[in-house]
Amino acid sequence: LEEREENEQIREEFTQLSPKEREARGKALLDLRLSHKHFSPAGHFLATFARRNKEELPLFSLEVGDIVTLFPDGPATKTSAPARHLAGGGRGDYTSGTVYEKSASDLTVAFNEILPEWTDEVSVFHLHRSLNRVTYKRMLESLDAVFETRHTRLEVFRDISLGERLPKKSDRELQEIRFFDDTLNEFQQKAVLSCL
Repeated sequence: LEEREENEQIREEFTQLSPKEREARGKALLDLRLSHKHFSPAGHFLATFARRNKEELPLFSLEVGDIVTLFPDGPATKTSAPARHLAGGGRGDYTSGTVYEKSASDLTVAFNEILPEWTDEVSVFHLHRSLNRVTYKRMLESLDAVFETRHTRLEVFRDISLGERLPKKSDRELQEIRFFDDTLNEFQQKAVLSCL
């Protein structure tokens, strides 16, 4: 549900706001030139972008760690195809990466693959923030792990959380326990005891 809502928000921003408005809101960087291509020690393809007119990048803009999609400047960035891509709904020939480094004058993006051929034919680019599907993928993997676990403490916590199992009460009395923090009041001590 959250992912769908984020998809819709990105799609609306892309189709209802002009590129300049998206840039003013920190969702995009426009009028960029590709100034340098190289590889990271981890083997990622790194592409460094700077303003075509050599101005500094806006202060409030894309940040390190943001997932971005590379588009050519021009009419293609005003259609719904890029909006679908940004929201995770289509591959197209656009490539996505992660902002790797940022300085006042340039921004480096790490891509998992070499840039598409069309980037050699284009001199001006846009970078737009796109949906970070990694977060949702990790969340689903975690839910699968909780669902599938057997004979572990995670299974016990899951079953207690879902009301399928009652938590066991400790057989210990408050007097039998030596608390590390002797400033705990009676209610705090009982809370600790209920966790044992």
